[in-house]
Order: sequence, then structure tokens, then C-alpha cells
Amino acid sequence: MAVVDAISELSGQHPVDLDFCLAEYVDPDALDALFSPRRDRAIEVTVTVDAYEVTVRDTGTELTVVARDGDRQSRTVVGR
Repeated sequence: MAVVDAISELSGQHPVDLDFCLAEYVDPDALDALFSPRRDRAIEVTVTVDAYEVTVRDTGTELTVVARDGDRQSRTVVGR
């Protein structure tokens, strides 16, 4: 949900009004599993979702999602 929220914030649209389905670009369950809090190492993944480049970074203490559209970006931090 953090990926959709970051894109929603950047686009200025409500999440349900976005013109794409995240599952068409990346498996949401796989992302959840990859960024599970049970891991013991930092990880970063960048994917393109619709017209947005989205980077998800987990340092072990916080999860950060950055969505970019050209020069604009939104940043969402999710505590662990």
C-alpha cells in the first residue's frame, strides 16, 4: 500500500482514482515478502509503475518509499 500511497501523493489523486493496478507492474505479495520485518539486512528495489519510478528502501529500522515523475518526487517513511 505504501507504493500506491506514494504515487497517489505525487499525482494528487486518491488511490482508488489512479489509472493503474499495481499488480500489473509488480507482485504486491512478493514486495511484502521481500520487505518483511523479519529480515536481517538492508534492501532496496526500484520498479517502474505506470509513468512513475518507485524506489522502496528498507534499512532495517525504517521503510522508505520514493516515487518520482521527472523532477517531482514524494517520499513516504513507514516506521518499523
